[in-house]
Amino acid sequence: MTQHATAKLAWSLWGLSIALTALFVLLVFVSRTGPGPLEYDSAPLGAALYAALVLIFSTLGALIAARQPGNAVGWLSCSTGVVLATGLCTQLYADYALFSRPESISGGELAAWAASWLLPVGLFVTPVVLLSSSFPAAVPLRVGGESCFNWPSQSRC
Repeated sequence: MTQHATAKLAWSLWGLSIALTALFVLLVFVSRTGPGPLEYDSAPLGAALYAALVLIFSTLGALIAARQPGNAVGWLSCSTGVVLATGLCTQLYADYALFSRPESISGGELAAWAASWLLPVGLFVTPVVLLSSSFPAAVPLRVGGESCFNWPSQSRC
């Protein structure tokens, strides 16, 4: 792919994350008075924190991937934003479909199943892969040719 095409793809993923985050905020307002277990109206800081996480991961990922297409950290950050935003939207859709309007909206069970996979991947699995790809060597600090360990029994440097 050319530099222009990869930059366009990175910013398209960013736009998808922004659109899904806007849908998440809309669903928070629609389902805030419903009887479901997700009560973002009593804790609006949680919804704001999730939206901020998506925006941070997506924006940083798009900036990195657009400028350095070979850098896996940028693409993993973009995917974290998209997966997290998709998981949040499916979670709220499932809550709304199963508890607020169970007779009129279908697909609540499927959305709940998808959210049960997407949210852990977006919150835990992808950031762990992101960190492990950022620091692949995992070699202890070397000073003067010797390894430095900060263990109480072997403290040497």
